[in-house]
Amino acid sequence: MLEFRSDPGFPSGHAFGAVLLFGLVWWRAPLLARRRIAQHAARALALGLVLATGYSRVLVGAH
Repeated sequence: MLEFRSDPGFPSGHAFGAVLLFGLVWWRAPLLARRRIAQHAARALALGLVLATGYSRVLVGAH
């Protein structure tokens, strides 16, 4: 289902929330995981989720 809005606000609440939440996870990854491979995995996952959220907002027509 496509969403159409009269205002082209960017970023949407979904995208902004994803950047805040997963950006915090990316930033604090060294404190969340001791092993370097786990830190890199957490950062990669967080970045992927931010990008996927942005892509989904464009895909459904919210932006």
